[in-house]
Amino acid sequence: TRRSSDLDKRIFIAEQFYNVEDDVRREIHRAYIRQSLENFKDNTGVIQMIGAEYTGPLHFVQFWLDVINEWASESAKKPIIALSATKDVQDAILEDAVRAKVVQAIDIRYWHYQSDGSLYAPKGGQHLAPRQHARLLKPRKTSKEQVYRAVREYRDRYPEKAVFYHGDNYPEMG
Repeated sequence: TRRSSDLDKRIFIAEQFYNVEDDVRREIHRAYIRQSLENFKDNTGVIQMIGAEYTGPLHFVQFWLDVINEWASESAKKPIIALSATKDVQDAILEDAVRAKVVQAIDIRYWHYQSDGSLYAPKGGQHLAPRQHARLLKPRKTSKEQVYRAVREYRDRYPEKAVFYHGDNYPEMG
């Protein structure tokens, strides 16, 4: 069992990894994003997300969407893009008129309303995986009413986008 003091011994590389100001890294990320889109360009029903357990910074999601938009304009293809990020990052993207147009679906995965109605929403870009956030913030379970609330809020604000819920005990919340 890890003690909380063990967390202080971690070496953070997320800041370097998500640094799109570095010309070499920027081009590697750009090539990877474009290749991921290229791989499925002739398939239907493929939903592209930034990655599994993405709790990274807003600026990287902005970059990711900009590259997707660039590729879509050049290829005349229309990939299906789902926004799967922490709530603060998700909301910032959805409030960005240009980047929000690139997104067709919203994936509620890294935050939820707890059964008492309070919000569990770790911040993006904190160098922590979802399980690490959970160890520190101790989220409580949600309820069907609170899942409905979260989905309804996004459906009402963004009726043109699909909304997925894949958060706390999602199988029971169908």
